[in-house]
Amino acid sequence: MPDTNRPPNVTSMAHFFSKSRTEFWLAQMLTQRMVEQTGKDPLPPLLRQEIATFVSRLNHCTYCTASHSADVEILGGDVDAISAAAGNLRDAPIDAKKRALFAFVRKIVDSPDEFGEADWHEAMDAGWRNDELESAIYVAAWYQFMNTIATGNLIPATDRETALALARSRQKPEMYDELIGKLEKLVRRKVVLTIEEQGAN
Repeated sequence: MPDTNRPPNVTSMAHFFSKSRTEFWLAQMLTQRMVEQTGKDPLPPLLRQEIATFVSRLNHCTYCTASHSADVEILGGDVDAISAAAGNLRDAPIDAKKRALFAFVRKIVDSPDEFGEADWHEAMDAGWRNDELESAIYVAAWYQFMNTIATGNLIPATDRETALALARSRQKPEMYDELIGKLEKLVRRKVVLTIEEQGAN
């Protein structure tokens, strides 16, 4: 019998999607489109991608760091500044308001047992609104989840040129529409097959 009890052999996140439960990933792609594409979000797209990159660096996720550093780059951000902030937030070349936001996020990621109401007040005193901080938490939580998925499944970091090309695609809402459409078709097909199997029994 073939040896199936072995580590995953996954070459990219798209490859992982194709191997995974379609219903689960339909929900995740809808969530990711909200994180990356929602125009009504209180945080601008660049800042959401900076948070994604910051969290991914804190979690030492090479795949997500490479991917979302590319998003930061094409949206006009400073990738080196984000990298510096993940290493030494106090001395990073960012303004005081962003430093406060990253401190808020870092506390959630690195020291959740120490996070509390005082951290909210510090961030709000620096000029962040409640809804902006809620959005930052949502983005940080999503990328902590994705960091775990990528790292646990041994997904390798994408080279810079490929990462930039994929990032340009991600910034187009129709890219997610296409992916979600394909996933929805797979879900419907699975539901039909399940009903047919139940009828046969």
